[in-house]
Order: sequence, then structure tokens, then C-alpha cells
Amino acid sequence: MSKDIVKIGNQTLPSSAEVFAKNWQMYQKILKHNYIRHKEMYDILHQFILNYPAKSFSFLDLGCGDLSTITPCLVDSNIYSYIGVDLSPQALEIAQKNITYIPGEKRLITGNIKDVVQELVSTKNLKFDIVFSSYTIHHLSTLDKQNLINDIWQILNPNSCFIFIDTFREEGESRDRYLAKYWQNINKNWFSLTKDEIYLAITHMKNCDFPETENTILNQVKNAGFSKCEFIYRDQEHPGYLLVCYK
Repeated sequence: MSKDIVKIGNQTLPSSAEVFAKNWQMYQKILKHNYIRHKEMYDILHQFILNYPAKSFSFLDLGCGDLSTITPCLVDSNIYSYIGVDLSPQALEIAQKNITYIPGEKRLITGNIKDVVQELVSTKNLKFDIVFSSYTIHHLSTLDKQNLINDIWQILNPNSCFIFIDTFREEGESRDRYLAKYWQNINKNWFSLTKDEIYLAITHMKNCDFPETENTILNQVKNAGFSKCEFIYRDQEHPGYLLVCYK
């Protein structure tokens, strides 16, 4: 199935992709011990998808990783088409097994999510009912976030939605303060990680994490044209959210 992985755009891995490509075992520990609230968020996401009003739907997953978290949300759904995009070839190699459990047509694309979405906008040959992204968009600059959300709006069908899981800064909180608080939590509570893994996680955040405040994100999705947004999960301790934006 590896021959079915399409490559689009710049394939150069930034530090964020390198960390998780070389240390996938560390990331699996983070998932297993629910350090960033995957269980709560994906349980709620699963229910949202099961209750999705469309009889069938297409699904674009931006930053899909190895599909281990999204697959359980889709196996019993009415999905008819799945496309997963990730910059890490290693992650997509693992994803080839998990994707077999998702019903309907499916495809994996190796590429930068910005490049892939821009190509979809320019070709105008694919629209989606759900676009999803989990813990990916905060890696982008503020301007790149806005441009990506604008492009996502353009590739959605009418009466569709953009769903994303991400981390956020408190209103008035600087990035440095956000990072300091998060690093303190990692050192105190992420018991299963080795010292080297904690160092890698913190280095990844220092180099790659640029979270916005909730108000900034809400303004960005409003500017893109989304008619309604709702937080269907928030976690202040983590801090993270699950946001649904309706077109």
C-alpha cells in the first residue's frame, strides 16, 4: 500500500516532524498516559461524528500522524472518503495498517498541510464535508494560521464543518509564560518519559509551538467566513480545546 502514498509540496521535515518521526515511541507514551487529553477529546469527537447529520461524509485529516487516534472515531461511521495528510513518511508507513479499518475510499498524502490545502484550493476538484486537524495548527505562525483557515473554508462543502483540537494561551498570557507553565507540568506530571524524552518534548515546544488565545482563533475563523463556532470540549489544566466551526 506504500505505493498509494502521494507526495505533495516540500518534503523537508522541520524540527517538529523530526522529533516525532525519530521518537514515535515517546509520542505513544504521551497518548497512552493521556497527558494532553486525547481520550476525552476523541471520545467527544467520536460521538460528534456518530451524530453527524449527513447520511455519508468525506473527511480530510490534516496532520493525521499514524491514524491511531482518529481510526476508532471513524470505523463505525458513515464515512465514504478519507484523505490523511502528514509531513512524516515514518508516521504514514504506520498509518497504512490503521487506514484499512476505515470504511470507504482512502488515501494518504505526504506533504506540508499548507501546500496540500493550497493545491486543493487551486485545483477546485475536491470538496469535503469535514476537515479535521489535531494538535497541528499551533505549529504555524499567526498569519499562516489565518491563511490556512481561509483556505480550509474554500474546500468545504456547504453545510459542512472544520473541526480542530489544539492548545491555547490564556488571554494576556505571553508565549514565554505559556511555555514555562507547560514545561513545569511536563517535569511534574509526565512520569513515563525519560529525561531525554522530556528534553526532546520541551525542545520541540520551544522551537515549534506558537499557540494563540481562544479569542484570536475565534476571530480567525470568523474572518475566514465560518458562520458559527462552538467549543465542545475545553481543558484548563492541559490547556486544550475541541472546536467545531460550521460553514
